[in-house]
Amino acid sequence: MFAACARFDLGERLAGVDLPVLAAHGDRDAFASREEVDWLVSALPRTRLSLYEGTGHAVHWEQPERLAAEIVEFARSVRGAAA
Repeated sequence: MFAACARFDLGERLAGVDLPVLAAHGDRDAFASREEVDWLVSALPRTRLSLYEGTGHAVHWEQPERLAAEIVEFARSVRGAAA
């Protein structure tokens, strides 16, 4: 299943997405490289990238308080921008 996901090309589908996105990336992520994350950010122009030093793929487990605070702040900024 994971191999199939890795081969799935989202490039064309992402081009039409015009939504704000918060991308949290651990600098020790063994599943998604920084290059892959940078590609995602470039494919989704309204993306805010948040880097987590010393953190792996499970940012939500390794730094839950920080991530929760960022999600709340991001949601407020998106809601405020829509008003």
